[in-house]
Parts: sequence; structure tokens; C-alpha cells
Amino acid sequence: QSPCMKNKKHYNSFQPPFLLGIESVLANLEQSVEGGRSCAVRASKEEAESWLKRDLTCRGCGTCFGNRFVELKRHLDVCRRPSA
Repeated sequence: QSPCMKNKKHYNSFQPPFLLGIESVLANLEQSVEGGRSCAVRASKEEAESWLKRDLTCRGCGTCFGNRFVELKRHLDVCRRPSA
């Protein structure tokens, strides 16, 4: 939990689909090497902006906080992700 995380866009930029999982990155790299093409993953500006404006949701337990960033940050301090 970083004190540098100060707003909704910042939090959402570290969440899927804006932030790609390692599995997606590796699969994309493998396909680009096999196909001899660029490995860039592209989204339109509008699509990326819509991802950043999504409701705030805890990645640990799935609780939705809407636009309540301060409440989400408090929750993240105590939330325990269910064990897989």
C-alpha cells in the first residue's frame, strides 16, 4: 500500500485490463516471435480512458467502492485476499 497512490486513475492503472498479466504478455510475445510481427498490445485512447474511470474494486475480495477512493485505501490496509 503506497502513500504515492493518491487517486482513482492511479489505482485503476495497476488493475486489469489496463495492466496486463504476465501470462498475457508472455503469450503475446510467443505469438509475435512465431508470426514475425510486433508484440505491441494496443487499445484506443477512449478504451484506455474508460478503464481508468471504472469503479474502484478491491482485487483481493471483489468489494466495489464506486468512486470512494479514501474508503478503498482504508479497506486495502485490512483486506486479506482469499487463499487460492
